[in-house]
Amino acid sequence: MPESPDRRVEGVFRANLEAFGDRAAKLCRLARTGRISADSCFVALTQLWIQLARAHRRLADRAQPQSHVQNDDRSESKD
Repeated sequence: MPESPDRRVEGVFRANLEAFGDRAAKLCRLARTGRISADSCFVALTQLWIQLARAHRRLADRAQPQSHVQNDDRSESKD
């Protein structure tokens, strides 16, 4: 049975979230070991968060049913 669009969107979001977590952990390790400053880490984490939020919105927009409804007999007003 083919996978539903909602499940695919959820799967893509989970993958994006996992990638975010991996990158965030790497940035925190770099900051903790002194390879980057805490300020640089904060800026990079903020940018990652914004990217994740944008990706989530795009996925949510794709998951919404299209509002292009064609007129049929039921949608016409009857006099």
